Amino acid sequence: MGGIESRLYKLPWFGFRSDSLEETKYADIFTRNIRFGAGTAVFLNANSEKAAFLTNKHVIGDSVQTFWKLMNKKDQNNQINPRYLKFMRYYDDSKIKELDNRILFKLWEIKWFDDKNFPYNPAWGKIDELDRYMENLYDNYFEEKHDFKNNNLDIAIFYFNYAKFIKDIEDLINRVRAKGQEFVNSIELPANEKFDNFVSNFNEFKKYWEKISKFEPLKISDKIWEADNFDYTTKIGMFWAQNFVSKNIFKGVYFSPEPQDQGNSSNKPSVITPKFFAANGIGASGSGIFNTDGSLAFLNKAILGVSSIGPYFYDQFGLTSHMSSALTLRTRDYNLVDEIYKAYLK
Repeated sequence: MGGIESRLYKLPWFGFRSDSLEETKYADIFTRNIRFGAGTAVFLNANSEKAAFLTNKHVIGDSVQTFWKLMNKKDQNNQINPRYLKFMRYYDDSKIKELDNRILFKLWEIKWFDDKNFPYNPAWGKIDELDRYMENLYDNYFEEKHDFKNNNLDIAIFYFNYAKFIKDIEDLINRVRAKGQEFVNSIELPANEKFDNFVSNFNEFKKYWEKISKFEPLKISDKIWEADNFDYTTKIGMFWAQNFVSKNIFKGVYFSPEPQDQGNSSNKPSVITPKFFAANGIGASGSGIFNTDGSLAFLNKAILGVSSIGPYFYDQFGLTSHMSSALTLRTRDYNLVDEIYKAYLK
């Protein structure tokens, strides 16, 4: 492929494809990109209790509306926002696996009613106290690292207390089962879902955390990039775009200033960003882009809406490949690599 010329992307050639889910090569690299709520995060490292993740700041949101608050916030129809139906989606054993947030929501509701000594009755409708409880619930498991020095760039770090979360969900499951099968059968679940299937998915979730919590801490490339640099080495990364997933493998990364920074005559240094072509979309923000040795190269940021790049391109599965931008982790003006390492868990 080639022939692309623009002020954003000056390489004559680029290439991309997507691996099948069944392909096991690079599996331990692809699995580090995990989908939470409305965006993706890169698994950095873990201890026996918590895991550290890297993502875009806009994926986390602000201190009032973090993604983990939005996960249990009901909309005007008293329903969970469709973007947050899944608590987590991940790649394991050559398959896409997930934990359903709608069923978790039901289990937490049951606990709230029990703690209040109220009979569980979803027909009661909207209860403000319950809504506040649910919106704040995941603050017990997620925490942003507010002192992370991100140089005012779209990058952030958060922690997930996976051990506490797993223990609490085990307690919820046992609580429901103790009420008997008749009660279990009375729980309103999403269409075609069964409680036993949820328990099975949760057991897979536990196994996954037992595995990746033992991964070596992620290595990060400390290469310094400048405007007009290019990189034709292979880059890989799993992108969770909307309801699709792509195991991206591509070559041809070009580094240029952000469009708003071009021609900037002020003393403010330009933001140099990698531009590339890969299957991308809403939900893939925060995805790690890796070298084939497993080291993190860049952080996916956004699709570039540039009309001058010509026609769309497609991978062998028919997924659209867009010109996209990522976040450079090290330039002559800043060093995010060392700041990220400081956030690793001991």
